[in-house]
Amino acid sequence: MLARYADAVVRRDPDDWIATWASDAIWSLAGTEITGREAILNTWRRAMARFPFVIHAETPPVLRIDGDQARGRCSVLEVLRSSDGGGHQIY
Repeated sequence: MLARYADAVVRRDPDDWIATWASDAIWSLAGTEITGREAILNTWRRAMARFPFVIHAETPPVLRIDGDQARGRCSVLEVLRSSDGGGHQIY
């Protein structure tokens, strides 16, 4: 799923990107919680409109499985070029 997420970001494909989210998802973004796929997708579309070029790369995840539950963690690097030509890196 992580690879599908990153691939959808790089291709700027909103349908493939939102398909990686659960219907009851909560996106914690810069101190704000966005609830539900529709709100998450609308936020993503607004954000991506500011960046015509994006590279999204992640490390392989570290997973911990305990019975029927699992937790995971990975590091992400995003390199973005904004509409005004400025560059940004987000870790």
